[in-house]
Amino acid sequence: MPPATLPPAAAPRRRPARVRLPGRQWVDLFYDLAIAAGIIALSGSFSSDHSAMGALWFAVTYAVMGCLWFITSALTGAYSADPPGPSAGWVALVVVQLALVLLLPVAAGDELAAADAVFDLLLGGALVVSVVLALRGPGRGPARSGPVAGLLAGAAVVLGGSWWAQGPATVIVWLLSLALVGAAVGILASSRGMDPHRVAHRLGELTIVVLGEILVKLVLTLAEESLASVSVAGLAATFAVLILVWWGYFGLAQAGADLSRSARRLVWVVAHFPFHLGLLALAVGLAKASVGSSTLTEHGAWWALLVAPAGLSIGALVVLRRAAHPAPRPPEPDSA
Repeated sequence: MPPATLPPAAAPRRRPARVRLPGRQWVDLFYDLAIAAGIIALSGSFSSDHSAMGALWFAVTYAVMGCLWFITSALTGAYSADPPGPSAGWVALVVVQLALVLLLPVAAGDELAAADAVFDLLLGGALVVSVVLALRGPGRGPARSGPVAGLLAGAAVVLGGSWWAQGPATVIVWLLSLALVGAAVGILASSRGMDPHRVAHRLGELTIVVLGEILVKLVLTLAEESLASVSVAGLAATFAVLILVWWGYFGLAQAGADLSRSARRLVWVVAHFPFHLGLLALAVGLAKASVGSSTLTEHGAWWALLVAPAGLSIGALVVLRRAAHPAPRPPEPDSA
């Protein structure tokens, strides 16, 4: 009797290859790249209009961008010592929010009356996406807390009220919405769930982006002029300021920063906004000084583009230094 033959074994099924997503740190750096592009557009608008209203619009726009950058970094786990891995849906949400934030300075560059409605829509959309990230994203600890999502949702709802507000009520609605966003930043910055080293590192990365804007603005301004218009003294002053700020921040303030206490960490985070704002405004003034622009001879231009931004940056840098390096307490006298 012939031996029984076994049926051929079925070939093992191959699992479909999973799409590998970029690491979380690359998503964070991609977000930084969008912030850098937005900063270029924002500084261009300030260069054209550095009046009191233009400066206020410039400050508000950067404050909004900076707050959303900090909140999104928290929601992606950038301040966690053990960050979670990204998912496809999470990356898609971050990209959508990134696009909305990128368009904010573009809208701010239009006339105030025309930009108001578009800016509100973009900011409202970015806040809604942030709420979804807070509730469904991979962030852990404080980023997943109800108060943060509630504050962002409240800011979006309040901002929607600006469409029906009239006159001074519009300003009140705006201030309330921005205050809610700032409160969310405060909760995250002072939370014990934040890794102090990661907080210092991420804000250092954003500071590099802002310092790079000084070079970008300088190159763009020089490209619009001839070499004959370049002021050697102005160009030397620009590089001197750039090197001094870079050394002062990374050598004196950021190096060895002790952000273990929540109060110090909160001051450290908040002080970066005026520090960066002053540097961005100073980039415009230094670029104009490098080509001997006649703009600096206009009434108030020297103050708005050089003196006030330099004072703001230096003051904020002093605060950063003191927050990260508190003075040692004197030894207590012996009771004996």
